[in-house]
Amino acid sequence: MMVSVAAVLFVKNEADDIGWWIAHHLAIGFTSLIIFDDHSTDGTWEILNHARSIHDIRLHRTDQSEPNFYWRQRNSYLAAIAEYRDAFDWLGFFDGDEYFYPVEDGTVGEFLAHFPDAHGVAVSWCIYGSGGHAFKPLNAPVEAYTTHSRPELPDNELIKSFIRPKVFGGSYIDPHRWNVDVTRYVAPTGKPVEWRGSGMAPQWDRAKVLHFVCRSMQHYLERIARRSDLYDSTAFWNHFDRNEVQDLRPLRLLSESKRINATIGQISLSDLHWQLRRGSDDPTGRALEPLGIRRVARQGTSRLTSAAPEMVATPPLLFAHVETYAGTRLFLDAASGWVRNAAPEAVPDDAVLWLAYTTPESPLPGHPPQARGILFAGTAMPDQSTGLPVAGSPVLLNWLPVELDMTEEGVTLRSPVSHHYFSAHPESGGVEANRGGVGEWERFRLVDVAPSESIQAILRPYLALTADGPSLRALVAGIGRLEAPSHDALGCALAFLPPDEQKLLMRTFPGRIPSWLRNWIS
Repeated sequence: MMVSVAAVLFVKNEADDIGWWIAHHLAIGFTSLIIFDDHSTDGTWEILNHARSIHDIRLHRTDQSEPNFYWRQRNSYLAAIAEYRDAFDWLGFFDGDEYFYPVEDGTVGEFLAHFPDAHGVAVSWCIYGSGGHAFKPLNAPVEAYTTHSRPELPDNELIKSFIRPKVFGGSYIDPHRWNVDVTRYVAPTGKPVEWRGSGMAPQWDRAKVLHFVCRSMQHYLERIARRSDLYDSTAFWNHFDRNEVQDLRPLRLLSESKRINATIGQISLSDLHWQLRRGSDDPTGRALEPLGIRRVARQGTSRLTSAAPEMVATPPLLFAHVETYAGTRLFLDAASGWVRNAAPEAVPDDAVLWLAYTTPESPLPGHPPQARGILFAGTAMPDQSTGLPVAGSPVLLNWLPVELDMTEEGVTLRSPVSHHYFSAHPESGGVEANRGGVGEWERFRLVDVAPSESIQAILRPYLALTADGPSLRALVAGIGRLEAPSHDALGCALAFLPPDEQKLLMRTFPGRIPSWLRNWIS
């Protein structure tokens, strides 16, 4: 009989990472996620609702009549036990910076199946460091932060717990240790916990809680700014930023986590589409004023004060295949599931990548011509795609937006989101999008090709959104040209927005632009 397990989360203002937290815990097999949002204001609540529309997420909001943060957390946990005691075999209790990881088992259910007679299972913290990140990374925490402390760090003695809610004793101890029969409270070894307060000697062999206490320096500064219990000091950071041991094993969950987070992002982008569409159709002309866009009524209809959509000429796109300096070609490798490069004769026709790009223009005299482009596969991507899979790219779209610099030495491709360059290793065949500078492997050449009608049709939604160029006003006008949302087209158009305009849009419609599309640093 399968074990039913729910994770209980108390969370506030985690919009940048909440999609990854949800994706990670669904990827390791939690039956349901019970989430108490502490009245977030940064888009967390909206993202949770998007995720709830496609996953088993039981969503609640805290009672703010209780002024104390820790007591609101306590009340949320106790409410979860009371409401779901008969719904699940196990409940696990976590914070937004804690990711449960079963080291030896494939799923959380398989892990807990080892303890048929236990009433509680204690799992040790494993404190992870910043990995050297000053600003918030755009990729998953398990990918961004792979180095952790040694067991000797005293904080690793703390634990988080799974309990059987039906046998909960009723009184609250703390978020770590719970009131269940102490003789049936076991460690991952199956032996009774040898308690040290609300912890035990660290045990990481069978399972651990990846505790991303620091995350990036930017995360840390935001955290101390909103927490009255933390001090205006680097002491907390210096204590927890431990990067002595690298553990890449949690990356086995990354592909499934990306797939889940990509689907949440698609719903968020669709929501943004309809938010802007309703604002565009608002007869009062005031709905989009927070974006600095005024509308005027003309002959009983509402239109942008700039040119009407049907009067805007669509700029032509050029089409090409991308080759490295060594003559190898970029393609989507069905065997590995990654974008790779190989000799043209070894690349199947239906696997070659296409690049559609605007006519290059020089931004300033003496500077190399630049263009905006979309890298995409000519064949349909899977319905549950993790995005076009380029190693190092944070973007979870089936199309990848790229900025092109045309130089005498070749063409460079750079992500407008991460601002990293694409690189192709001609010997290994690998393709990555994580380089901070340009060398031989970061230079490409474009082989112009004539696209078929079907290839051109793929990009029509994107052309509708960018006919007036990369601006917020043009984006809103373009949405009026589409009958239905296209998350790939909208995502690429958002990536090319000027950073200040994308930031304004994210703040006006929080939770509608996935964090993995953010092209600015706050």
